[in-house]
Amino acid sequence: MRVCMLLSLRRYGIEDKYVFLEEARMLGLPCTPMLHDNFVVVKHRNEEGGLGYKSFSNAAGGGEWIIQPGLRNSKKIAEMLPLNAPLSTLRIVSSCAGGGAGGSLVACVWRAGRAGAATDHKSVLFDVDSTTGEVGCVCTPSTSLNLPLPPSLPPSLPPSLPPSLSPFVCLPQSMST
Repeated sequence: MRVCMLLSLRRYGIEDKYVFLEEARMLGLPCTPMLHDNFVVVKHRNEEGGLGYKSFSNAAGGGEWIIQPGLRNSKKIAEMLPLNAPLSTLRIVSSCAGGGAGGSLVACVWRAGRAGAATDHKSVLFDVDSTTGEVGCVCTPSTSLNLPLPPSLPPSLPPSLPPSLSPFVCLPQSMST
């Protein structure tokens, strides 16, 4: 897969989120939207005298910030989460070895965001079968953090992800160029 070759050539340079998004776009892979203005200004609606003024330089213009429109969970995903859960994402892990000539799928995990969290970094993790899209067992890091499972999550989830997500989950087990 070309992503593996790029990773091999750049020696982890693709860990830069901006570089990753740009490379994914060049390869025609779906990725999160990003604004391309050189900078944005954010103002508090009631502050005066410049006290509520913030300016951010966009990575697209050489700055440090990736500026994106906000995304929300689809209705079907939101039904499985607490009311104030953050955007919950699928994390797909692949591996390539031997110079990046090919690669293989290692894991697919759904990060179901916890109530009140800003991001799904605070989440309950569910194994997802990459062939069928079925949601499997809970594998949460909560035990290492001594956090209880959130009562706001339903005790059981539907047997599979909503059909609208299936095309993104069902991936080949072996990825080659």
